[in-house]
Amino acid sequence: MKSKATLFIIVVCFIWQPLTGCSPHSDQFLQPGRQPHLHNVHGAGAQRSDPKTGNPADYPAGFGPQGDEIRIYNYARCVRGQSNAERPYTIVGTGVGTHYNNDRLIDAPAPGTPFYGQNADYPGLMPRYQSNSNGTVSDLNTGLVWMQSPGEQKVSYADAIAGAHRNGTGGFHDWRLPTIKELYSLIHFNGRSRERKAYIDTRYFAFQFGDNRVGDRIIDSQYWSATEYVGRVMRNERAVFGVNFADGRIKAYPPTLPGNRVKLNYALYVRSNRAYGTNDFHVNGNNTVTDAATGLTWMQSDSGKSMSWQDALAYCAELDFAGHDDWRLPDPKELQSIVDYDRAPDATEPGARATAIDPLFAVGDPEAWYWTGTTLLEAPPHLPIGAHAVYISFGQATGYGPGGNRQHPPPPHD
Repeated sequence: MKSKATLFIIVVCFIWQPLTGCSPHSDQFLQPGRQPHLHNVHGAGAQRSDPKTGNPADYPAGFGPQGDEIRIYNYARCVRGQSNAERPYTIVGTGVGTHYNNDRLIDAPAPGTPFYGQNADYPGLMPRYQSNSNGTVSDLNTGLVWMQSPGEQKVSYADAIAGAHRNGTGGFHDWRLPTIKELYSLIHFNGRSRERKAYIDTRYFAFQFGDNRVGDRIIDSQYWSATEYVGRVMRNERAVFGVNFADGRIKAYPPTLPGNRVKLNYALYVRSNRAYGTNDFHVNGNNTVTDAATGLTWMQSDSGKSMSWQDALAYCAELDFAGHDDWRLPDPKELQSIVDYDRAPDATEPGARATAIDPLFAVGDPEAWYWTGTTLLEAPPHLPIGAHAVYISFGQATGYGPGGNRQHPPPPHD
């Protein structure tokens, strides 16, 4: 017998199905006698979203196309400072200028009041692109040069790698498939898939949502990176990270799907600034770490306990630590900059089996997910538009379904 919460989610999934493919016939809605297990669905280093408030017990089989585990209570790692265009690893802002409480738009909160310290209070470096009139776009902040269009056709991962070497766009022959950190530099967070608003600047880059007429979901506009996951996802499958500019997320995609089908994503090539994405950490001796590549300074330890999004904002905004009181919850691009994609709790190589962060950082739980200060406007229809915030999984990014490969239980919340 399904719980009321599960039945409600099934009904919502029928409504939401054309957008996401969420369906009561998906793996997360189990047939009688089949037991739910947590898959490592997206890989350590993925970027997803969680409800800002609520009860995780209301989501007994997760939510979304892969039955994403819903935690609601995540960790916080505070940051201070700002990146600039003189850095080799410049972090460009998310473009967010609006404020949200736990579910809807609000006026800008004053310092010391609830919800202060979110992304819009610290907009960061504004994006600056230049169209070069030769099929390329220069990012004047990062020093990266991009192809303007990935082309009309999606390609396999193998073809995405090979295509870079054959590409001569703009008269250049040094194109490469970007790393996940290079690719994520292009994301902004003013998108919303239900309104056909992309998470990439369509004034400079060609973009198309998924086409329902050919069996795509609207959100099927994923882009390959060159960063292969060091662990395994789903049912012990190798995977490659990518960015979905239709719904504003990172996940690891298996190049081969069930039934020996080939996964097809877009490939957008990049050139210049090969130092982008390389950290230069310095331990300061006061329980902080400065990344000289980005200009950001981080708490060496995290919050030590999980908490709601509102509490995470307050935790960082009220922090007086290491002689500074200007700490804040990072935005997604800042937080993703310290992900170490050479590590994962389920890495196939024993020496890489660890939380996906440099070991000079302390972690409260090896499977921790960390809040950012950014609202993601992709909340499911049963929740208000502003009810989800972005997190990044430094542990395995899990979802429910029969079978599975996750090795550790989720952390308790306080």
